[in-house]
Amino acid sequence: MLNEKVRDLIKKSNIVSFALWQNHYSDAVIQIFQAADSQKCYLSDADLQALQTIASIDGLAIAKYFPLVQSLRDRATEIVDLARSEVLQTFPQITEEGGGLYPTERANACWRDFWHFLRCITYGIAGQRTDYLSVEGLKHMNLLYQLTFPVKYEFEQEASPDKVRVN
Repeated sequence: MLNEKVRDLIKKSNIVSFALWQNHYSDAVIQIFQAADSQKCYLSDADLQALQTIASIDGLAIAKYFPLVQSLRDRATEIVDLARSEVLQTFPQITEEGGGLYPTERANACWRDFWHFLRCITYGIAGQRTDYLSVEGLKHMNLLYQLTFPVKYEFEQEASPDKVRVN
């Protein structure tokens, strides 16, 4: 069971914010991105289609990078596996006792975070915006990373990389 302070940090560590997009996109566009982020999902094909439809009505040409977004989403597991392999090859002791990704729960949380970071990056690509990060959320995530004791992540169903919506 996580203590209240850790639970609070987890709640505040949402690294995505679409607040700066409000001067560039309609509420309908932002709502699609926000819904996917709230569900901790990649944008689905239906989301991308809706974005393309709304954006064309709004006179925006944001669909240019949608094929890249789809490819990253569809290959997310493969990309994360490659990143994990690279980390383990570069830092072979990182998952051993005394390493930064010990015990196993900490390593698994790291790999899960890779998946979520890629998900967040795809939002920026789809929206053609670089200002999709929350400074406040990043600050709280950094505080979580500084915890030196094993923190069991209780929200695996909620934040599972299996929640990729592809409609």
